[in-house]
Amino acid sequence: MICFRNLRLSLIAFALLAILVPCRGVEAAPALWTASPYRVLVRLQGQGPHLTTESARAALSRELEYRFTARLGSFWRAQIDWASGDTVADGLEAPPLTGAPTPHKVFDIRLAEADGVTLTTREYDTTLGRWSNPLVSYAAEVALTPDAVFSAVTDVFRPIAAFDVDPEDPSRVWLAFRGAELAPTNAIANVAADAVLLPFTRRVDRQGEPLPEGAKITPWTYLIALPEAKDADSTRSTARVVSHTRLPFGSRRRGRVEQIAIPVRREERAPTRLRLVDQQHPEQRLRGYEVLLSEVGASDQLERLTRTDAAGEALIPATRPIVMAHVRCGRAVVASLPIVAGAEPVVEVALLNESPRLQAETRVSQLQEELFDVSARRNLLLARARVSLEEGEGDRARELIQRLERLPGRAQFSQRITRLEELYRADHPVSKQRLERLFLKTREAIAAAFDPRAVRDLEAEVLSSRPGG
Repeated sequence: MICFRNLRLSLIAFALLAILVPCRGVEAAPALWTASPYRVLVRLQGQGPHLTTESARAALSRELEYRFTARLGSFWRAQIDWASGDTVADGLEAPPLTGAPTPHKVFDIRLAEADGVTLTTREYDTTLGRWSNPLVSYAAEVALTPDAVFSAVTDVFRPIAAFDVDPEDPSRVWLAFRGAELAPTNAIANVAADAVLLPFTRRVDRQGEPLPEGAKITPWTYLIALPEAKDADSTRSTARVVSHTRLPFGSRRRGRVEQIAIPVRREERAPTRLRLVDQQHPEQRLRGYEVLLSEVGASDQLERLTRTDAAGEALIPATRPIVMAHVRCGRAVVASLPIVAGAEPVVEVALLNESPRLQAETRVSQLQEELFDVSARRNLLLARARVSLEEGEGDRARELIQRLERLPGRAQFSQRITRLEELYRADHPVSKQRLERLFLKTREAIAAAFDPRAVRDLEAEVLSSRPGG
């Protein structure tokens, strides 16, 4: 009995420990996630007489530490550092970091003194391994640098959120933003309604540590923050899923996979170039593809934008936070993708090179126009021949039938389709299927246009109308 009691107490203690002690990765429980502060490293680089001395740097560091503590409280645990030769962030590589624990956010700030101070600020999110776009700002006087740095850091800051798909509605997710319970205002910890977020998945091991493969973007998928329907604890909000597929996150949650989202900062006046490349030969661009736009959820209301140019590109204007771009090759829509114009200068999409089908459609369209013309003339001659027959003009009816028989017939059009089938071929199964469907529908149209019974029946009537017939 004592052994069982001790075993039960041990199991209860172990369960409580598992609940109360947070894992080292992204905490799955929203309560732990929203109550966890950000570890922040602000790394400065300065150029100019008032930014290079030890005393000036120490004074600026003290001013910044005071502002972070006074204005953000326990929401951020900020450390101020001045970059040296081995800690300078280079390009889009991860910034060099030493020591533990690893900060959640690293802010790289370049200060250049010249008629004031110009600041170039970037944020690096270590959870997702992703840089923000640079933010350029300005302080009119050196004395205003602390406030300018604080403003730049909070402006470029992108709060991250753990999210779960609503089991009742796969088009909606619940967002739990890190540190939301600790933030002095909801504005800095959360995002505004209609803000666009980029979702990631990250695999972790049994101890909650991320695997070396890192975080992966969920392709062609975004989350749009909703203005209402907050959860009861007010630390979780909702967002709508916008994707090229119905279930971008799968039908069920996989084990030891974290789902994390980060806001997309976009330049509202900067368009994005949509670049189409050959899926099998990425160095080849796809020109002449038609690009149409629609609002999210309104794919039946397409607005023609343009065709891709010789570089395989089309300019998507940043007039709306997010649009659906529909790419049409000939008569078929080959891709429908959400695009946040202004977030990235170039968005590259690899598609099947369907130039053979595009050329075949052009030739088939010409053939169909001829088929329509011949069919109309054929029906007209048949109608006139029947009228002549009804009026007792058998010779006139026979003449009209002879004219009808001299028109191009089913055999000629079928031969032309056969030649097109031999000329335009595709290796990829999808392209091959689309070509086959195009030719099959054209053959069906040819068969419908040349019904031999109509001519045979009329000829029989003409023959029977002869004297002695």
